Amino acid sequence: MFSAFLAGVMLLIPALSQWGAWFIIAHLVVFFSVHFWMIQHASDKYSDVPLGLLWFRIVLQVIFIVWASWFVSPGGKKLVPRSA
Repeated sequence: MFSAFLAGVMLLIPALSQWGAWFIIAHLVVFFSVHFWMIQHASDKYSDVPLGLLWFRIVLQVIFIVWASWFVSPGGKKLVPRSA
């Protein structure tokens, strides 16, 4: 998960914050396939994990993508204010 850590650090550096947010969005989109695969194989490989929890991960994924996109939208929130 070094890439997720790197993307988080990029958010803290004003010159890289836009790239960091896009990196996080890309990271989250890629992991959709993992989450859907886990749902498809829930009965045989992940029987100890409640199916509702696996679906909840998809919901969280969407929320996190929207949150990260807020940082790249024009006038969006910045973690570190840019100097004028």
